[in-house]
Amino acid sequence: MPDGKEHDAGGGTAGGGSQDLRRNEELQAYAASVQQSKGVLALFLVVTDRARERGLPLEAASLVVDGGGQVKRLGRPAVQRILARHGVTEVLAREGGRTSMGSVRKMRRYVDLLNRLHEEGLADPDAIEAFWIARVREFLARRQAAPVVPRPRRPSPLRLTLDADRSLRSVFRELFRQAEDRDLIGRSRAHVGALLNHLVAAALDWEPPTIAERPDRLVTDAWSSRPGSFERGDAELFVTAGPSEAAMADCRQALDRGRHPILITLATGTAVATHLAETAGIREQVEVFDIEQFLILDLYLRCRFRTAKLRPALRRLISRYNQIVEAGETDPSLRIRFRRTA
Repeated sequence: MPDGKEHDAGGGTAGGGSQDLRRNEELQAYAASVQQSKGVLALFLVVTDRARERGLPLEAASLVVDGGGQVKRLGRPAVQRILARHGVTEVLAREGGRTSMGSVRKMRRYVDLLNRLHEEGLADPDAIEAFWIARVREFLARRQAAPVVPRPRRPSPLRLTLDADRSLRSVFRELFRQAEDRDLIGRSRAHVGALLNHLVAAALDWEPPTIAERPDRLVTDAWSSRPGSFERGDAELFVTAGPSEAAMADCRQALDRGRHPILITLATGTAVATHLAETAGIREQVEVFDIEQFLILDLYLRCRFRTAKLRPALRRLISRYNQIVEAGETDPSLRIRFRRTA
């Protein structure tokens, strides 16, 4: 450690006093409030390392790459360098957390914690890093001890029918129905959530250069309660298969940052989202979009309402979607294939 202090596994200095105890209690409470996935642990390590380099308080905006979609340095090399300082050689996350859904949002919340600890005189980056290293060791031990479960046979890719006699709404509705049928088997909304998030990413990134933010590889509990987020101009877009109070809290935080929140969800979720926004007292400040309307209007605007160009535009949207899936997912069944052309 740069300051020569020794830290125990909980993050306190050897023989530490009340400040070490209070810091550890704060970190324990924060750790209990978040899902400690490999991507989240990687994020905490990288941000803590930046706090050591730059000092506290941190400006969250300075930790985001141009375009606002990813956290700076959040990649495997940086994470593994931090782990190596503590003698950990096992790879924590092959993507280093870069593809983690909502990494920018999670970073901002963690920066708030670090800055609060700094204000209270409890911030010690070395001790905080030691705390997260202990959590990493626990995570790696659980992963190593977990029984090897044979992977179930993956379903075939999603199918989209191009038919000149069908409306775009019916085309998209059939696509979402396929994802919903898959999720009924697994009792989660992983496929629906991934489909929503990647389609919005494809619409926002019509050209190939950068993806605002790619979500995690499929997980069983994130899609229904936590939205993916994208930043464009002065707007912040939240994408979720199941609107929740947590999504409204994200919208409120966007308002507090001077951003304009837009929530995009399934057609069946718009009424729920509107009710939650009203309950949260932000109904007049939040735009709620049905995903089907969002995509259809986007395609019509790109075609300047020339219907002959709609199908080629839809093909281009799906092609971009498939590029994003290939770059950020390990499940090839999330790809979309065309059944037949018009």
